[in-house]
Amino acid sequence: IITLLFGSCAKEELSKLDQIETIMKYDHRLLNSEPQKMIQLFVKLTKNHLNQYVGAPAFQFMDKIKSHLLTQGSKEHMKIYTQEINQLFPERQSILNQ
Repeated sequence: IITLLFGSCAKEELSKLDQIETIMKYDHRLLNSEPQKMIQLFVKLTKNHLNQYVGAPAFQFMDKIKSHLLTQGSKEHMKIYTQEINQLFPERQSILNQ
């Protein structure tokens, strides 16, 4: 999906950098034209992360995405992202609402 969204140069960069950092570097091109695809990608990455981590690492990861969506996207993008994560992880709503 990364190659499809961002091209082959991003795929190569993923092997060198943290996946979320690479996506945030390139997503400004698609966040406004394909917001649903980008939000779904962030949801998928968050789901994978939350299945592996709890506490501070989980909070920091989600906070990074929420901040990015607010600065590069819109409040509506962040709201959709938060709602989808709340549906997937209702027991972890407290870290989303901080």
